[in-house]
Amino acid sequence: MREDLALLDLLFEMFRVVAISSIPLLLGVLLAGIAVGVFQAVTSIQDAAFGQIARLVAGGLVLVLSSRWILNLCMNFMETVYSDFGVFLQIQG
Repeated sequence: MREDLALLDLLFEMFRVVAISSIPLLLGVLLAGIAVGVFQAVTSIQDAAFGQIARLVAGGLVLVLSSRWILNLCMNFMETVYSDFGVFLQIQG
């Protein structure tokens, strides 16, 4: 019975890795959007391109800064998949 749950565990772990690895980008863009919104409200600048460019730059900066951590998280997930690969083969057979 445990072998049947192995694929569900793998699917759950995959979604967990995706959710955790997307948190830095989402938070970075969210904080940049809030900062740009406050800045635009204070200075009465209502240019849509200014907000988009600031969010793109913030997203790129966050990706560069967190890429090592995200890559390490994905590599750990793949090591787990490869180490449990025999269990997945037994399910098919």
